[in-house]
Amino acid sequence: MKHSTLSSNAIWSMITVVCALHIEYTHADVPDTLGVRHFRDSNDDNKTPMMFNCSQLSNTHVVSKIGSGITKTAFRIQLGDETFIAKRVSAESPDKRTRMGVYKLLKEAHILHTLHGENQNAMRVRGVCIFSEDADMYDFQNGVTVLYETQSQHERISFNFKHWIDFLKRLHLSSLGSIVITDTKRDQFTMMRGQINMHDMDDVFIQATRNEKSVRANCNQIVDRLGVVIDVQECINMVMTP
Repeated sequence: MKHSTLSSNAIWSMITVVCALHIEYTHADVPDTLGVRHFRDSNDDNKTPMMFNCSQLSNTHVVSKIGSGITKTAFRIQLGDETFIAKRVSAESPDKRTRMGVYKLLKEAHILHTLHGENQNAMRVRGVCIFSEDADMYDFQNGVTVLYETQSQHERISFNFKHWIDFLKRLHLSSLGSIVITDTKRDQFTMMRGQINMHDMDDVFIQATRNEKSVRANCNQIVDRLGVVIDVQECINMVMTP
């Protein structure tokens, strides 16, 4: 698997910033101002920093557990008047000992944040909180939590091939490199603001070189695994057409 220099530098830059907030004291000692900056919206006036106060996680109400895998688990949580999707390292994760679960949480957050920066209708990352590396999956006062916006209940996933071509173009032309999706399932995708988003991206590959091979791989995924009705070669031609 190849990674572009930009991708490598960017992800380490993010991890450095986030880890600067690593807690050296108990949660009871956390100051009210502790938090990480929200990733900025395009509608923001660029004057007032948007903050998420990580100490709010002590008031987390888990609405439901909405999915889990080998390394991470997703919850719908309530914080005050807002609902978020929160992702945490799975308690049963065999990779937790090697910190792979935490790495994959941060990798996914970085990719989704970058895609939102390139297209403001993409899924938004709302914040990242790091209190420690080891914690019970339901103990939001400790461990690593990545927060995402929730999907509108009124938007159903579209299988119109035009929406999927737009999605694959965004992956192919990302500043990170050409993003290649793998082992795709329908429940990994959501519709937000009229466009398709993939919210489970910790296993994607990023290729430094943009070529037909990576586009073909993505077209095969949406046709063979998701049932999108389009000829694979036509898909490739449409994605690679400027």
